[in-house]
Amino acid sequence: MRHWFFAVWNEPSLTAFRSGKQNEYFELYRYTGEAIKGVDCALQRRGPATADNAGVDDFLEFCHCNRLAVDFVTTRHDPTDAYGRPGDDTDVQLSDSKRSV
Repeated sequence: MRHWFFAVWNEPSLTAFRSGKQNEYFELYRYTGEAIKGVDCALQRRGPATADNAGVDDFLEFCHCNRLAVDFVTTRHDPTDAYGRPGDDTDVQLSDSKRSV
């Protein structure tokens, strides 16, 4: 298990996956991280696992101010993010893209 990375939620920046506020996610990260480290301090936890770099700086600031170790920082970009409008699903993004794509 020491080779695993434990994610604390997935894309908490997107309302499709979470309805809470950013500070509520940060508290979730704190308590979940403490529980993970309480089992074995060598276990790795990751966060914030947001979409499109959302809140990464705020997350790191929260961790710094609260003396929380950050083992692994993640965010993600979908290959279709450059097409369509923010919030469009993949089908809409691809249908709005140029044929050459």
